[in-house]
Amino acid sequence: MLCPICVLSFLVHFTYSLNVKNISLTMPNVHPDTEDSTFCTSQKLNSTIYLVAFEPKASLQFVHHLLVFGCSKPGSVDPYWNCGETKNPCGESIPKIIYSWALNATPFHLPKNVAFKVGPKSQINYLVLQIHYTHNFHKNQTDISGLNLMYTKKYQNKLAGILALASEGLIPPRTITTLETLCQIKENKTIFPFAFRVHTHELGKLVSGYSTHKDGNGVDHWFLLGKKNPQEAQLFCPVVNRKPVTFGDKLMARCTMDSRHKGTYTIVGPGHDDEMCNFYIAYYVEKGTPLRMSYCISTRV
Repeated sequence: MLCPICVLSFLVHFTYSLNVKNISLTMPNVHPDTEDSTFCTSQKLNSTIYLVAFEPKASLQFVHHLLVFGCSKPGSVDPYWNCGETKNPCGESIPKIIYSWALNATPFHLPKNVAFKVGPKSQINYLVLQIHYTHNFHKNQTDISGLNLMYTKKYQNKLAGILALASEGLIPPRTITTLETLCQIKENKTIFPFAFRVHTHELGKLVSGYSTHKDGNGVDHWFLLGKKNPQEAQLFCPVVNRKPVTFGDKLMARCTMDSRHKGTYTIVGPGHDDEMCNFYIAYYVEKGTPLRMSYCISTRV
């Protein structure tokens, strides 16, 4: 079944017992002067904290999407910088996705005892906010979009991670076609998916994600994680099946694209006139640290 309104009641977090505080991570009055501008800004973490909720402060009127990355070092020490196209928001270090938002999605609260561990005692020393702006701004118009991150210093025993499944490819005109991603868990860890989020641009009609497990007879068993119309608010929704995913299991995402009204090919790329096929899996681990892998990208299959 399709994810309904996805009210996050399933993620009720008893924040009153965690002594929750707030970090504001926003753009410092940036001025996008071209279409599809992408800017980043960073904040250093001086103590180890556990992120338990995300409250976006952005509007679809201005912001195409925003992402929060965890970095060992940011891509720049400037108050903000251009981090579009293929530029790594974490410079030479490996970026870890912590949060993503688009289409006026509502706040995201993690389940009880689940949190993103960040700070000096983790591999994440900086939070980097990346915002993609659809249009250029008028003269003297600036932006302070971003989000509030709710955190506690109280130890949380289930550490969260995000795995992004994405597909590259080319979408032919005047067709209904699919883009797919398939990846295998190659780390000796068990993850527990609890939420999913989808992302496409205007051609996307349905995005679905699955996990697969091979039994002792070599038969693959498929489990639906979730599916959703990407033209609706692109918020995190509860997964349909919370079966653990472990070493050797596979994850798959499929995007259905409708280009019947277009007369030209559409590439998968960062521009708002391009397309994307993304399925984000929010999960936690009960032992050790989250997966080293943050992305799984496939060409069209």
